[in-house]
Amino acid sequence: MPGTDNGEGLTLRVDTMGGVHLSRIALASGNLSYTTIGPDDRVESEMVARRISIFPADPVRTTDLRLRGGEPFVCYRNARSGRLQVSSRVNGEWTHEDAVVAPDLLDACALFWSDGELRLLFSSSRGVQEARRQIDGSWRVHDVDLTEGAGSGLGLTHFQDGRVVAAYRSGAEGHLRIATRSRNGEWATEVVEFAIPSGESIRVVSAPGGHVWIAHGVTGAQGSDAGLVLTYGIPGQFESVYLRNEYIGGSIGAARLAGQQLGVFAREMRRSAVFGDFDGLRYYASLPAFIDYRYLAQHDSDEIRHAYRNIDLSSDPFGLPVGAMVIDRSPSQGDRGGAPVCVLLPVDRDRDRLPDRVEAWLGSDPDNEDTDGD
Repeated sequence: MPGTDNGEGLTLRVDTMGGVHLSRIALASGNLSYTTIGPDDRVESEMVARRISIFPADPVRTTDLRLRGGEPFVCYRNARSGRLQVSSRVNGEWTHEDAVVAPDLLDACALFWSDGELRLLFSSSRGVQEARRQIDGSWRVHDVDLTEGAGSGLGLTHFQDGRVVAAYRSGAEGHLRIATRSRNGEWATEVVEFAIPSGESIRVVSAPGGHVWIAHGVTGAQGSDAGLVLTYGIPGQFESVYLRNEYIGGSIGAARLAGQQLGVFAREMRRSAVFGDFDGLRYYASLPAFIDYRYLAQHDSDEIRHAYRNIDLSSDPFGLPVGAMVIDRSPSQGDRGGAPVCVLLPVDRDRDRLPDRVEAWLGSDPDNEDTDGD
């Protein structure tokens, strides 16, 4: 995508027609933008809110984007006002609401709806709380998990029956904590302990049968990533598996794909004086059944560095992966480097909204946008 250093807080959603939606923050200006990519690959961006992030003193690193009735809703911490805000676009105009006003907000929020009411989970120095928008437009806050230091990396998934499952890091211990909201609105929390600190780049995805997948990374050291963990189960019965104890997991995107499997984009980043530096982007297509992967990109020690971060993954209407990320490219030999946003889409040569892979399933012509001649 055009530009550089404009992918902080990057969040990706794909609508039922295959349209791509992004929320993102420009590093220098601190402006929050909303971007769409249509089937013709046209990129359109509009300003949501100005100067919400202060770099380098107080940068905002997280947003959450949801679509409701075809309209976008974005939550974020406004570093200048000390408020947790929700912006929504109605009839082409952006409106802004102050959901929470507090001096100790953290960069973690996630939107969902329950019984037709807009709600959000957020983190502060107190822990994790839920804010609910009332009929009169005001917001009311409820406690979810007041464990000190809990709440970083907050992510959630929402089931059709009204249940919500959220996961986040516990703090200094590096354990994964899970909060489950029942159909009647009550929250219950639990700790999923793992042998080594984890909970990096948490991604929460609904699985078949009411189960939940949580992909997250192991805490690394000295600039390298340290491994990929998959936590799976139902509330009260979660188990964790160390899938790879390699230089991966510092940035992850995850989504439920066709075939009811978990798809994962995982960064590989090695910084080693002995083994050399390496950057890569892995694609796991069928977790947890198969742990095989293929590289979407790889850069050896003799190439310029390409550090992948803020990775997000969604699925298109056919269950194919759509990814977004920031690529930190180091300067080298006249190349100024930069940090552009990159979006990976299923190949659709004739741009008829049927990806080539789907046309192969259907037996239609991927080079003819009007295969049936009507």
